Formats: sequence, structure tokens, C-alpha cells
Amino acid sequence: TDPLVLSPSLRAKGVKGIYGLPLIEGGDVIGVAHMGSLTAHEFSEQDKRLLLALGTRATAAIFQHLLREAAERRARQQEALVAFGHQMLGIEDARALLEDAVRVSADVLGVEFAAALELRSDGTLSVEAVHGWDRRMMRAVTVSANHESQAGYTAKTGQPVIVEDVQKEERFRFSAQFKERQIRSGMSVPIRVPGQPETMYGVLDAHALRLRAFTSDDVRFLEGIATLLGTAIALQRSEEDRTRLLQQVQRDRAEAERALAVVDALLSSSLIGFGFLDKELRYVRINDALAAINGRSAAEHLGRTV
Repeated sequence: TDPLVLSPSLRAKGVKGIYGLPLIEGGDVIGVAHMGSLTAHEFSEQDKRLLLALGTRATAAIFQHLLREAAERRARQQEALVAFGHQMLGIEDARALLEDAVRVSADVLGVEFAAALELRSDGTLSVEAVHGWDRRMMRAVTVSANHESQAGYTAKTGQPVIVEDVQKEERFRFSAQFKERQIRSGMSVPIRVPGQPETMYGVLDAHALRLRAFTSDDVRFLEGIATLLGTAIALQRSEEDRTRLLQQVQRDRAEAERALAVVDALLSSSLIGFGFLDKELRYVRINDALAAINGRSAAEHLGRTV
């Protein structure tokens, strides 16, 4: 009859007495052990000591299990980072790279949704790649890079953000898409440009439908994906800049060759003697009329001073 007992199954079962014991390791509660009775309202000290002894053993077993799970999770994350690092070297399309990054993030973290957002020059974030979301719907979404949204806060401050419960979160506003999908937990990290700590490409985020306590390992993993992503994007942009510069040089060279061809045509067709000299007064171009006046061939003039 105690008002602290909220479980209807306990009441339906007719449990008269229940005793609970927290399982504590390193100052953290990692579980609860409890025993109940259908006949007695109270438990003897011997029963309580027995539960304490069993709880101590259970605490050690659970803690070891958690340590093993954490180690295995870190190993999976490291393997995924290495694999993504090798894979990104063979991806030349930026969109495909972003799509691969959000897929890997969602798979390894075990979440239903992930997205990569690009920070635009007008201060907004545009959704460039998604996992779990409707692609066409999210492509039309823009987010202001300010403190009102989770992704905007990350873009503005350059700091990772964890939201333990979207429904209770008071720091940020969440879109209608979040409420429709009943998203509960999530985190976001910045995608930085390597060598330019104050410059960011955008934000990488991951969200789950269930309450999720994201660990520091989870944050480091997502930051690792974001770092690799920023490096790949910077390399692609550098290659694009190099290609554009090469194309511009080729265009300038072609334009110069066309201009020289016009000059040569004018020189060869003119009855007046023409010549072009460099600053050392050496002939760089001369027409046949001037060469004839000088009494030597045009080829004999080139590179020679007046």
C-alpha cells in the first residue's frame, strides 16, 4: 500500500513487502537489487545481509560487463574510424563522402538518424546528407546558426553538444520533424577545416528514438568522423582549386597564343617594317618587311639586339 510503489504488476501480484538495494561502483549507481515477499511485510537483518552480499557480487559482475562492453564499443569505433579514413581517400564526390559519413556514424553509434549540415556564407545551415530522414524533405530544411537550435549552437560555439532528453530540453528549440519522429536523445559536433580552427565546414549530428546516455567515447568517435570528413573536404577543395587554376592558366595561354597569332598575321601582311623588342632591345618578333630593310632574314634578328 506504500505510495512509493508505482508498479501495477507488483500490486496485482499481491507483494506485501519489498526491499531494494542500490548497486554502487566508484560512486555511481549502476543498478538495483531487490527482493519481495508475498507473505511478510518486513525482512530480517539476515535476509538484508544476504541481499547485500549478493548485491556486492552482482555489482562486480555488472561493472566488469560494463567495462568489457565499453572496451568492445571503443574497439568497434576505432575500427570504423580507420575503415572510413581509408575509404574516404577513394571517394571523389563530396556528396557521396557526406552520405558515407552519416551512414557510418549511425551504424556504429546505433542511432536511427544522422545528418551532415553545411555552414553557408549567410549564416544558415543546410542539410547536405542524411541517414534515416526523408532525403527530399530534409534537403529543403535550413537552420539558423545561432544558439536557438542544437546544430546552430554547435556551429556558433564550435563545441559538441549532448541532448539527453529532447522532450525535457530547455536550451534549444527543435523542429516539427523532431517532434513527429518522437526523437529523444542526440548529439552534435563541429566539422572543422584542418589548419583553420576558427573555420568550420558545418555540423555532424546523430539522434536516437530512445533515451540514450551518450558517453565521452561516443563524442570522440563522432568528432573523429567529423575530423576525417573535414580533412577530406579540404583536400577535395584544394584539388578543385588546383584544377581551376590549371584551367585558367590553360585558358590564358590559349588566349595569348591567339593574340600572338593575330599579331603575326598583321606583321606578315604589312608592307611597313614592324618589330617587337624586349627591354634589352632584342628582337622578339619582326616582319619580313623590316628584315628586308635591314638586309638579313627574320630568323637572324630574333634574340639579337638592334
